[in-house]
Amino acid sequence: MRPSIAHVREAVRRHQCEQEAYMRYFIDYHKTKDPEIGTLRPQDLREGRLVVTDPAPIPPDELQRTY
Repeated sequence: MRPSIAHVREAVRRHQCEQEAYMRYFIDYHKTKDPEIGTLRPQDLREGRLVVTDPAPIPPDELQRTY
């Protein structure tokens, strides 16, 4: 089942309030794919590098750059 737009927006809001908690989730999720990630701590990640925004259409000029 795909999440609705409302669910995605709520996840974005929660992430923006609880970035360190999300970093722990990110590490836990990806550590099985790359054991080196499992050695990281939330403090090792730069929160500013992870950008989460509400869903929106891709602007045409940005879409053109992806071709």
